[in-house]
Amino acid sequence: MKTNRLPRVAAALAAIAICSADASRALAQGRCLTPPEKSAFEFRMLMTELMVAALTCRGVGGQDFSAPYAAFVERHRAATQSHATVFKEHFRRVHGGAATTQMDRYVTSLANEYSRASMSGTGTFCTQQGPLFERASTVSSAEVDRFAAERAASHPIGIPTCGEQKPAPQKAQPQAQNQGQPPRK
Repeated sequence: MKTNRLPRVAAALAAIAICSADASRALAQGRCLTPPEKSAFEFRMLMTELMVAALTCRGVGGQDFSAPYAAFVERHRAATQSHATVFKEHFRRVHGGAATTQMDRYVTSLANEYSRASMSGTGTFCTQQGPLFERASTVSSAEVDRFAAERAASHPIGIPTCGEQKPAPQKAQPQAQNQGQPPRK
């Protein structure tokens, strides 16, 4: 009996993407983002999310976001260029001679993270992207960074902002007398 290998292939690709994302973030740990770098990372995340949706939904009846994506890119060309410069400079500052390799790894893992969301079903995924593109089509140049930050809030960058306080370690709670026992009613 012939089995469908697509679910296994998708699962394998998802596992590779998760490992890549974790590895890229692990390399960046211990470093921090300046406020302009944080904004550049958030903007890159938004652009990647929009790009993946536009590519995934291309040709899906009534949900082709290629034109709205192209319009967004054109409307925010100046922001894209300035954020790209800051984004690249962060990788130069943190990784020196390995900047291009590390930046490519990060960008690839980011795209893989967003593309995993589409693996559950293109039609459903594309339907869910409609509101994103509706909002993106109305964002002004003055609002684009705030919009990117709002979108990024649900997808943590994984690199702290310089000067942010790390959460204090939690103190151990005293052990309950009935440890291992269900709570009494």
